[in-house]
Amino acid sequence: MFAAESGLTAWAANASIERIVRDPMLRGALLENFVLTELAARAAWSPEPTEMLHWRDSRARREVDLVLRRRDGALLAIEVTSAATVDADDARGINTLAERSADDFAAGIVIHTGRFTTQLDERVWAVPVSSLW
Repeated sequence: MFAAESGLTAWAANASIERIVRDPMLRGALLENFVLTELAARAAWSPEPTEMLHWRDSRARREVDLVLRRRDGALLAIEVTSAATVDADDARGINTLAERSADDFAAGIVIHTGRFTTQLDERVWAVPVSSLW
């Protein structure tokens, strides 16, 4: 579940700049909310109908923040982190989903606050949040 406006969400959470800087959980939640609302807006005007889902595997205790599913069943998994550096460990949930989805898994993206796009493995990339603009 996410709110439609990240600024209002921050206000409702009484999130001052100082608190956001000090609290990585709050910072991560606000960034995740921001990214999901941006992607939802883009999905709304996409010519390809796309379903937006959240995925969680209770056995492996893994999750993916957002899974986009096209009409043909292809999946794009998106994880959001407020970290500026990303490694393969940040894609654990994506990789678990990929294993369970077999041929339907198309790619995964870890959106982060760093500056560079890097490939984490064969089908997963780390992409800066600034690439949304």
